[in-house]
Amino acid sequence: MNGLLSDLARWAAGETYFGPEDEVEAHLQPERSRHSSYTRDDYDGIKKFEAFHKAKCLRTFLPFRHENAVDPRRARQANLQEKQDLETLVLKWSSDITDSRDERIEKDIFHLGLGDPCFSNMVLLRLENCENCTSLPALGLLKSLKDLAITGMDALQSIGCDIYGEGCSNPFPSLETLYFKDMPGWKCWHACDEEQVEVFPRLRQLSILNCSQVSGRLPCYLPSLEELVICESKCLSVSISSFPMLRNLDVDGCKELICRSTIQFSSLNTVAVSCISDFSFLTESFMQGLAEVKILKITGCQELTNFWQDGVRLLQHLRSLRYLKIKSCSRLVSLGPEEEGQDLKLGLPCSLEMLKLINCESLQRPLVLHGFRSLEELHVEKCAGLVFFVQTTLPCTLKKLCISYCDNLQCLLEDGKGSNISSTSLLECLDIRNCPSLKCLSSTGKLPSPLRQLVIWDCPELGSVADTFCNLSLEKLEIKYCGKLVCLPEGLKMLSHLQEITICNCSSIVSFPEGGFPATSLKKLYIGWCEKLQALPERLRGLTSLVELDIHKCPSIVSFPRDGFPRNLTSLLITNLNFCKPLFDWGLHRLASLTRLFITAGCAHILSFPCEETGMMLPTSLSSLSIVNFPNLQYLSSNGFQNLTSLQELWISDCPMLKSLPENGLPSSLLELYIHGCPLLKNKCKRDTGKEFSKIAQIPCVYIDERFIYDSEDEE
Repeated sequence: MNGLLSDLARWAAGETYFGPEDEVEAHLQPERSRHSSYTRDDYDGIKKFEAFHKAKCLRTFLPFRHENAVDPRRARQANLQEKQDLETLVLKWSSDITDSRDERIEKDIFHLGLGDPCFSNMVLLRLENCENCTSLPALGLLKSLKDLAITGMDALQSIGCDIYGEGCSNPFPSLETLYFKDMPGWKCWHACDEEQVEVFPRLRQLSILNCSQVSGRLPCYLPSLEELVICESKCLSVSISSFPMLRNLDVDGCKELICRSTIQFSSLNTVAVSCISDFSFLTESFMQGLAEVKILKITGCQELTNFWQDGVRLLQHLRSLRYLKIKSCSRLVSLGPEEEGQDLKLGLPCSLEMLKLINCESLQRPLVLHGFRSLEELHVEKCAGLVFFVQTTLPCTLKKLCISYCDNLQCLLEDGKGSNISSTSLLECLDIRNCPSLKCLSSTGKLPSPLRQLVIWDCPELGSVADTFCNLSLEKLEIKYCGKLVCLPEGLKMLSHLQEITICNCSSIVSFPEGGFPATSLKKLYIGWCEKLQALPERLRGLTSLVELDIHKCPSIVSFPRDGFPRNLTSLLITNLNFCKPLFDWGLHRLASLTRLFITAGCAHILSFPCEETGMMLPTSLSSLSIVNFPNLQYLSSNGFQNLTSLQELWISDCPMLKSLPENGLPSSLLELYIHGCPLLKNKCKRDTGKEFSKIAQIPCVYIDERFIYDSEDEE
């Protein structure tokens, strides 16, 4: 692999590449080379680096496998000070070698040449895992440096004026990205006298991640800073008053966020603040400066109870706000004032398009949303205090509503006097999950007519979805784990746009509405784990657009549809049913478009598959076939498999009596064979010695009990 990497580097750099192994080649001249690499061996001597002494125009040096230097003389042999055209340098102490580490040696190596003005062309510098270094060289003198990353320097406690360079009036003149991470010992960052020295004039990105002890404040004036990221630095005070070009602010874990003057951040687009010890910055003057902010995320603000202060709406100044997320604010009671207000109760900007409320357990009042003119998506999650969700009307622009893990929510859409949510809303997607107290969706029994997707999961107390499905635009209906739901609304067959139905784990459903499902639009039907369901939908064969049919573990269904299954099916999955025999008698070969067939259990009478006694045939179009849990199956029939010329995948599982594969072998088209829980067949398929092995030897991928057949026996 190392040779391959070296060859790749040589190919990319062409004649400007030179490696230590090239010194014997007369046409390769290290004096003119700009790019090089070095592959580490277990033991390297000084001679291996002698060739680099002549490489004075070197710009890029890539270590493919780096070794910790245990003697500073080795580093000196590289003659870094004379590499005046070096552009990229990575100094990294390998984390997997600890015995060789020596604090004095590491410090000596670390300071070799770094900060020397002769590195005038260096643009990128990475210092990683230099755990014993307690200070930094004068990196501010590197006038071309654009990207500086310092990570894993455990012993470094202070960054002071030394890093800027003594007497330098313009340190880091080109630096654009500064990155600190995983420095647990770092306690203070001393800025030099910024009235006399211009520091970081071009810095665009500043990140401080997981530096838990660093305290004080950031440099006061960063005129070009566009992105500031602070994470898990809980002792740091972050002042942004003098960052006029700031575009993205992400602060997750600091002591305080300071913005003392009213500054108009005209470029600020995204603000994310989380787990800040002192949240007093959330004032009207601060919000006035965020007029152009489009995305605002507030997390872990335990002092926040509402968004009003002294009768003033704090968020009213965010006239450009499009996305608002409030998470884990445990004392948030209302989005409006404490007093009951009128139309301006929420105090949120009308420009808002998406609102997310997550884990705000004290939020209790029903939301009044009809004043919004732009809101399109609303997500509410883990707000246990909500009993009723929406009163009066939904915003006319709202298209998607997602509610989850609201333990005490009883009614979703609570119509007020003289209002009608179903006729005024333009809601297209309603997704409700894990609301254990929910009893009804709408107090009137009606749903918004434009609704296209209705998804309900884990609502065990839900007794009714709606009075009727008439006049809806539903395309997808998915209901799971609703144990008290007895039936679906009438009018299901009238949903002319409905394409997909999923009904699973609804133990109280006995039957489907009279008239069945829409005949011309339905493409996918999934029914599973409905213990009391007694029959499949009426006129199932008339579903001319149905291509996927899954029926799982519905033990009360005992009769096969009189007219059979739709002829256009491409996928059929059937498990634990009591009508396997009439299904086989009807004839699976009638499904001429079927490409995927999965059948399991309920077929105890079957001795051969396909069943020879009945002359059973399979569709020749099959590409995937799964035969699972046939307790008495003894062999696979040659007559049934010889015409499956498109079969590519075959699964055989939990057939303990199965002894043999088709006498004439499996189809030559087969690419994958998986056998599991078939002990008799497994013994006969042993590599080279089993009687059935010759029938599977030509198949590219064969797994038996999750083991590839060509793996050695000792790998089991």
